[in-house]
Amino acid sequence: MCAIKKTIMLIIHHSITTTASAAAIWRLYEDTTTWPTWDHGLEKVHLDGPFETGTRGTLRPKGGPNVPFVITALEKERSFSDISSLPFTRLIFTHSLEKEGNKLRVTHHAEMKGLLAPFFAIIIGIKIKAELPTAMKQLVAMAEQTAI
Repeated sequence: MCAIKKTIMLIIHHSITTTASAAAIWRLYEDTTTWPTWDHGLEKVHLDGPFETGTRGTLRPKGGPNVPFVITALEKERSFSDISSLPFTRLIFTHSLEKEGNKLRVTHHAEMKGLLAPFFAIIIGIKIKAELPTAMKQLVAMAEQTAI
């Protein structure tokens, strides 16, 4: 019997602090149609139900094909995780919100696991790493403009 080692190829972790409330950030997270307005690497995101654990959807990166994803964990106004399915690879994103005094720390963590993770790390991982700080700045800027 042969054991196949799961390859973890890419880990991206970025945090930013904001004066926006967790509720303001969360509203942008749960309305997946807004994702392309703050993450310019996306063309379109569609969720096949409510923003909750187990709900599936599709997202389309700019210039790419539709990619299925599923919300795998969710704690309202605290964190959620989703997994996108690529051929022989999973892209796992975790988004978390943590109060730090009178500010909020927003953290996005991405990792790729699977046989083709090294390939996808080169093809799309480099782009995710380069675009993530800008996307998060746009996310918090949008949330700061709303009063909750």
